[in-house]
Amino acid sequence: MGYANPRSGYFEAKYLVGPGKYTTVKDAAGRVVRYPSRRAAEKAANAAEVNLTTTAPTLRTSAGSPGVRFYDYATKWLPRQDLARNTLANYRRYLECHLLPTFGDYAIGDIDAESIASWEKRERETNARSSVIQWRGLLTTILSDAQHVDKLIPANPAQRRRGRGRRRSKRGSRAAERVFTSAFGGLLVAERAALLAGRDDEFVAEVTRRFTGIRSGELWGLETQHVRPGRLRIEWQLLEVDGRLYRDVPKDESRRNIDLPHWLWQLLADHIERSRPSPCPCHGATYVFRGLPRVRGKNPRGVTMAAIAKRAGVSERAVSLALRSKPGVSEETRRRVHTAAEEIGYQLPQPGECVAHWSRESYRRWIATPAASGSYPPFKKGGAPTPVPVRVDVANAFPLTGVTVVDGMLATPVRGPRAHTLANASWLPIAEGLTPHGARHGHRTDLDQEGIPRVLIDERIGHEDGSVQAAYSHVTPDMRRRLIEVLDRFWYDALDARLALSPRSEVSVLQRLLDDRARQLTTPQRRSAA
Repeated sequence: MGYANPRSGYFEAKYLVGPGKYTTVKDAAGRVVRYPSRRAAEKAANAAEVNLTTTAPTLRTSAGSPGVRFYDYATKWLPRQDLARNTLANYRRYLECHLLPTFGDYAIGDIDAESIASWEKRERETNARSSVIQWRGLLTTILSDAQHVDKLIPANPAQRRRGRGRRRSKRGSRAAERVFTSAFGGLLVAERAALLAGRDDEFVAEVTRRFTGIRSGELWGLETQHVRPGRLRIEWQLLEVDGRLYRDVPKDESRRNIDLPHWLWQLLADHIERSRPSPCPCHGATYVFRGLPRVRGKNPRGVTMAAIAKRAGVSERAVSLALRSKPGVSEETRRRVHTAAEEIGYQLPQPGECVAHWSRESYRRWIATPAASGSYPPFKKGGAPTPVPVRVDVANAFPLTGVTVVDGMLATPVRGPRAHTLANASWLPIAEGLTPHGARHGHRTDLDQEGIPRVLIDERIGHEDGSVQAAYSHVTPDMRRRLIEVLDRFWYDALDARLALSPRSEVSVLQRLLDDRARQLTTPQRRSAA
């Protein structure tokens, strides 16, 4: 798949021409084409790659033909597959990164079991076993079509024979155990997410995720029109493929209704009223949740901080301070930076302007991982996590005595280049290794623990049970009522546990919930005393 290569003030279009080999799109005169935006370069690169594969030599279809390269066959095989966008993207990545570098120049009839076994052994030395299984599975599928559909080879050398090879326990092939946390842990993660983002939106999003079990794409693709009293309608998801977000049907076409407790519907309704979301420019739909406020300007012409700094004759640090109206630069420097930015087309963010959507990687790095583990993930492989620097009024934060470790109920994350010198504490982990998908596991575990019927859980989660028992099981109103009672109990138990830690929170929406809960708990006592 082609990609855009950023340059100073423009983008180049790079596309695959051979196993692990890329070239640049050029014009008729042989000059590199300069594209004004990343998207234009990506489109040109993909078009060039498609043109290359469609003009490749026609596949020979005689049985046992050894002349067709695996690269030529695979690049023609992939476009004819009817698969979901993300599956196609994964297959393309598996091909480009793992199969083509080894087998691309092989004649398809020359690929044998020995070369496959040697490749698989090398890959397992540096990659997860589950990943290698997926890559080999794709190779098996491609060669199976080469054998049965295109009649290029008499047998599939990647096909494993039953009962051959080293015997392994089925337990050994299972994935690592998924980390999840309780409803109370989910509430603490939601509070930290809001503190990290600096607003209430992420608290509402994480509580919704934990108490409905919806997928991340369904959470970010939730539209305001589908939030109704007592019910959430899952109609679409935002599917991220190669850095782009597509409005797509939910996984396995699992469109469904999800029962909502009244408190969760009220939380969502208040959030929508408070944030007043508008249609996004990407899809024209009005989503419940949005990305963070924009701190960087729009640069449709590929303008970078480095380009502005070069034009203004200052450092990139000075450009950053000047554009964000921060102290540390003179008015003369600020004026020069703004003039240079305007001349080359840089657009400053408008007050209150937000990025339309979170990207998966940004949310994982800056919100989800530090909220759960208390540390930002490493920036490079093999690096160490960075504890979230927070500032706490240790003397007044907790009414408890004997507390020597602060876990951040009133700890506000500190940001900026001097964050670690200003901080006096850091967060402890809530659930080390917890991912956004782990909330889905936690939700289902809660419902299993409380004996909620499987047919209702599957309906809620978006799973399909093809068993005979499932065909004769049906959801009743009494099941739904009991489900709501269970969710109410989990929520109020979590809120009470949080209230016991401290009656205060830096997250305004949680502070209101704690105040309301405290009044509910004290009202019966006052009545009995009267």
